Amino acid sequence: MNYYGTDSRVTTAQRNNIMRIDNALVEEVFTPNSRTGYILISYAVQGENDMIFSQFLKLNVGWETILENQFGESISLCIIVKGMLVNAEFSTYITQSDPPQSNAIRIVAQMKEP
Repeated sequence: MNYYGTDSRVTTAQRNNIMRIDNALVEEVFTPNSRTGYILISYAVQGENDMIFSQFLKLNVGWETILENQFGESISLCIIVKGMLVNAEFSTYITQSDPPQSNAIRIVAQMKEP
């Protein structure tokens, strides 16, 4: 079974003007200074007839974005790498670009324990 298969690990939720995706896969990271930049994430969305589709979202990371690991410790953007799973909270204001973009509010990296 591939990452998306029938796996229900990826969850999405919305409260007011904030959306949340849990267990999104990091596809790309860009940072010019280890604190700002963007991450491109992918996540599974169930469509009609139980089909699973991959969605991509570019999350813009600014100085106000909270970056932490699953233990609540502050991290820099350069710690997040391709292939890592993250929980992301972001604005419901999403561009119509390809891929769509939104401003990240909080990103929690699921890091391996030492």
